Amino acid sequence: MALDYGDRYVGIAISDYEGKIALRHSVIDKKKQELFVGLKNTIEKEEPEKIVVGMPVGLSGVETEQTAKTREFVAELKENIENGIQIEEADETFTSKEAKRIILEEGGSMDEEHTEAARLILESYLKR
Repeated sequence: MALDYGDRYVGIAISDYEGKIALRHSVIDKKKQELFVGLKNTIEKEEPEKIVVGMPVGLSGVETEQTAKTREFVAELKENIENGIQIEEADETFTSKEAKRIILEEGGSMDEEHTEAARLILESYLKR
């Protein structure tokens, strides 16, 4: 499972059972749903072995304000998620721009941008 963490939205992607294909899953709107309730529900349903969180870093390689927010989220995630699920960070450079391009090309809703960004993070992670 991969997460694209943002100030309002958290995009979620999952892989197939063989861990070869990254698939869009859903988006949690933190203004409409408590984040960890939504994540726990998804984790119970999908039973991931690992959660990969996209880590934003500035193009110069310098950590940004969003990097700090995402690191805080990862720390909270580790405290709130049980069952021995491994949590890793992965570079998410350019995923949001690429996700927006893909969704616009598909003619989809911009709500899907966040789950597509999570899918791109997971796809990159699975290819390593």
